[in-house]
Amino acid sequence: MKIVIEHRKSRDEQTEDILLKEYELAQNAFCDLERNVWQTAGIFVVLSIGGISLLLTLRDHNWPNFAIVVGIGLVSILVLWLWRGVIFRWWGLEDVLLYRMGEIESEVGMWMRQYIHYLDETRIFKREYMLLQGRDRVSRLDQAISNYGTAKVRFRVKVLVHILTLGWVFLVIRELILTAPAAMWSTLGNWAGNLFR
Repeated sequence: MKIVIEHRKSRDEQTEDILLKEYELAQNAFCDLERNVWQTAGIFVVLSIGGISLLLTLRDHNWPNFAIVVGIGLVSILVLWLWRGVIFRWWGLEDVLLYRMGEIESEVGMWMRQYIHYLDETRIFKREYMLLQGRDRVSRLDQAISNYGTAKVRFRVKVLVHILTLGWVFLVIRELILTAPAAMWSTLGNWAGNLFR
């Protein structure tokens, strides 16, 4: 006969398990959103650069081609700015998830997000943080991670949208400059030809 001893978790252990599961779900959701941002960014960057490059190769600068360039350019700009709105929403959701993950880390005694936050902040904040969290822990972190990069990724994505928008605007203006004189000379030639008949 076997005796089975059942271990029942205390209320605190159950709560910690729930928090850790919530943390895992939040982390997975954050990763999914971040992957969406970068996959769509890759698609829009490649399509924009490809579209601009392709339309730059147009040899005939006439009004129908100008209309095509303007149409494609305006649609592309609109899509880029709509996408920018979508990623702002995704970033808002990420911020909520990160905030909740930080709360859970505080409750459970985890440090990963706190370390990242500490390394991202300015020196003034770092001094205050050291006083609050203990110098030893933060000093060890500073020694272990001496070349931490604090790239502002969201700022760079915003700049990228602006650069691509300017690329499309440049393409439309270029096509207008190249089309208007050609159309003007063609119209003058037709007019002169009709004059001497």
